[in-house]
Amino acid sequence: MMAENEIYADWNPWHGCTKTSPGCKYCYVYRQDEMYGAAEASSVCRKTVNFDLPVKRKRGGSYKIPPGRIVFTCFTSDFLLKDELEAESPDPAPDTPALRRVTLAEASAYLALRREAAPKMALATLLCVWSPVALIGLSFVSEAGRFPLTQNAAAGLGLCILLILVAIGVALFLSCGRGTRDFAFLETEPFETEYGVSGMVKERRRAGEDRVQRLNTIAVTLCILAALPLFAAAFWGAAAAYILGVCLTIVLAGIGAALFVYTGTETAAMEKLLEDGEYTRARKRSGNVRNAVSLVYWLTATAVFLFYTFGPRGNGQPQYSWFIWAIAGVLYAAVLAVVRLIEGRRK
Repeated sequence: MMAENEIYADWNPWHGCTKTSPGCKYCYVYRQDEMYGAAEASSVCRKTVNFDLPVKRKRGGSYKIPPGRIVFTCFTSDFLLKDELEAESPDPAPDTPALRRVTLAEASAYLALRREAAPKMALATLLCVWSPVALIGLSFVSEAGRFPLTQNAAAGLGLCILLILVAIGVALFLSCGRGTRDFAFLETEPFETEYGVSGMVKERRRAGEDRVQRLNTIAVTLCILAALPLFAAAFWGAAAAYILGVCLTIVLAGIGAALFVYTGTETAAMEKLLEDGEYTRARKRSGNVRNAVSLVYWLTATAVFLFYTFGPRGNGQPQYSWFIWAIAGVLYAAVLAVVRLIEGRRK
């Protein structure tokens, strides 16, 4: 005959919840967590290591919870409480439209799309940054007489390679954006999330923090080291060393930028779902201004590049105008900082 303690089993898929009533004042879970020094606050609802206990098996193949057991579940949390209680806000005006709701299935599908797009976005970035390397290298080799190509042929071949790489990169960018059109509102509109969405996104972000920090550290290191070839070329003094230094700088900076894009793609998706970071509701309201400033800025930078290269006094050789894009990239961050400062003062 089975003993009484052998017909019961415990299963806590979640742990922690937010106190919502006077009955929660003396919650034993809070006292236990405090007694044993829990790593996270009791108010943080999180999955436990036994989340999938009912389907786990022992080494012999049998289930860890045998059939026929009476399972007591979720007594260190509450299935019926939201994992995150927002501060009470005044009732909206009668004519205020209801916010769109994002379901758990939609959030999971969006994160899966961005995770799949991350390596493609990184590759596209790498190809676009590396695109001028062939143009610079071939032009120098031809000018130095070390390759049986005229300067015009070398420039033409280099431009063809540049355009092919940029075209592939743009095609990858477009293919990544095509699948997320249904989720475009996440960037521009306020929305609500159904129960479980915030907890799921935060759990995934917490699980990937170490990997993101590691890749971002490598990317920052590469971007800093990208200046070394130029310094070495300046010390060496030879024209060949200078061209090689420029090419190596572009290669290292490209790898660093690709790593930033790789980690940033999924991180940005999580920020959109949580409406934090760059995608808070306040920043969504001011996003149109920044988009307009960005459009005008990069159109102006393109016009300056074309005029400097092909204008009345231009040399017609784009390989000597690459520095315009480097300067434009640095100044762009400064322009955005000024725009945010102005927006902050208006508030």
